[in-house]
Amino acid sequence: MNKEELIKYWLDASNIDFKAMENLFKSNDYVWSLFIGQHTLIK
Repeated sequence: MNKEELIKYWLDASNIDFKAMENLFKSNDYVWSLFIGQHTLIK
């Protein structure tokens, strides 16, 4: 896996996590939303 593919992988994974975070927040599951949000920022 080259550098560009690796960057794309982590950006795609981060976008998926961000969408999950938004869905959890909308369903009032704030603790898990914050947890996933933290992992999104780390990625």
